[in-house]
Amino acid sequence: APLSASGRALPSLVSPPIGAAGYWRALAMGNRTSLPSSSTRLACIPCAGMVVAEPSASGDRPCSTLDEPGASGGRPGGTLDVPGASDSSPCGALETLAQAAQRAEKMATKLHMSGTGFSEHVRKLTAHFPFQGKIQFTKNRGITLAQLKRIEAFVRDDCHNWFDFHKNVPVSAEMANLYHVNTWLIMPSTNADNCAFVELLFAADQVPKWFCSHWWGEPISAFILCVEEHNRLRRQSADVTEWAYWVCAYANRQHSLDEELV
Repeated sequence: APLSASGRALPSLVSPPIGAAGYWRALAMGNRTSLPSSSTRLACIPCAGMVVAEPSASGDRPCSTLDEPGASGGRPGGTLDVPGASDSSPCGALETLAQAAQRAEKMATKLHMSGTGFSEHVRKLTAHFPFQGKIQFTKNRGITLAQLKRIEAFVRDDCHNWFDFHKNVPVSAEMANLYHVNTWLIMPSTNADNCAFVELLFAADQVPKWFCSHWWGEPISAFILCVEEHNRLRRQSADVTEWAYWVCAYANRQHSLDEELV
């Protein structure tokens, strides 16, 4: 069996070619079709108290280095660069992706989708709204009118694939509200990166000038019309900077609201 840095025997584990981070990220995006079989054991399980670097290019052997937990708090001493993680905390990053994989499975069930169907849905969303970067403070995640219109355009083109399970009817562009948008767009597209939807639109602070309080049940087209009219009436012609509005659904990281709401 391989030995740790301290000489302690470690379990013999086989790492899939995509690596542990890639494995969990694929699951977080609902993709199970191209993953190793359940009999394949990962070389990087967060609960094992150790983390590993990505596998070698050959992909046929476990990673060569493992970071022993540190002396304080049992935290690993090294770093691991994981897509979708804003920091380099190794164990935490993989744990986050593992949690995202569990959320993806629940979302697929809620949307009455197969694993393949959900994976294709998420792939379409991320193609339109790829992750841009982390914006540290929730208060700085404003959204502009142009970005709202971009969301509206996507909803108009895609909502015929959505369904309202409470009313038991398909979703139309005229009725699509934030409950629908949150269920079919925001939650699936932000899951793997555990980010706010604004972080799929812009990579830097967008300090809001206005705070919006409204009902999620109104059609998003009506809400955007209100923002557009407010922009027309209140914004001075000399103000060349595009205004940003704080809208909770897009500004908060919906998968970690406990950390967002203080």
